[in-house]
Amino acid sequence: MKLSPRLFRTPSSLPESVRQRLNSYALMAGAAGMGMLAFASPADAKIVYTPAHQKLPLNKDFFLDLNHDGVRDFKFHIYTLDVNRRQTSSSMDEGFLFAYPQRASNQIIGKQPYADALRAGVRVGRKGSFNNGRGTMGGVIGHSQEGQYVGPWAESGKAVDHRYLGLKFIIKGETHFGWARFDVRIYRNPEAAINAVLTGYAYETIPNQPIVTGQTKETNDTARLNVSRTTPAPQPATLAILAQGAPALSIWRREE
Repeated sequence: MKLSPRLFRTPSSLPESVRQRLNSYALMAGAAGMGMLAFASPADAKIVYTPAHQKLPLNKDFFLDLNHDGVRDFKFHIYTLDVNRRQTSSSMDEGFLFAYPQRASNQIIGKQPYADALRAGVRVGRKGSFNNGRGTMGGVIGHSQEGQYVGPWAESGKAVDHRYLGLKFIIKGETHFGWARFDVRIYRNPEAAINAVLTGYAYETIPNQPIVTGQTKETNDTARLNVSRTTPAPQPATLAILAQGAPALSIWRREE
């Protein structure tokens, strides 16, 4: 049986116009695939929350490492003094609770000389009223049973619970925002007393991304915001566009 010579025909080269169309389809398919990968990948934004129940000691430094990298970001200290203004843990005549940034680039929300006691739901970001000095959280002075209360965390002997410090600190040269939550009671009955408990803290892993006091995880809206900031939304490559070949590719790119 004699085979047809057409079976052994040398393949002819494709016309240039057809080859351009095939290349265009390949490019657009690749671009569409990249867009799908970008949407499929999770957003980089992440809030790291650490629950805690740590009572601050009297007359000793207490350090806070917000992101657990071994670097002390903030310090807290409760000073309690006797009538002769000597440090004491008994027979206290007055006391103060202070917050200190541990580096010049770290800051606390509050108008000097105070550190604000923020409620839940407050946005902590670049527009916050930060300062990098020592912040007085609260204190009690005077010799009467009522005493004189100073600072946002001292409310005439009442408990100030579930309040937040707004924090700004540096990770690898970039600014991040966070918060620390405390339950505080400063009172005199009849001696001065300060009780402060750290009940949790959190920070945002994305540089310059605000965080809301009490927020312990990313919301869907925040995740979408971070995706749109880093990855432009690709335009879908429809069959109609693919069918048009190279001319449609340039139009598709301009729209993108």
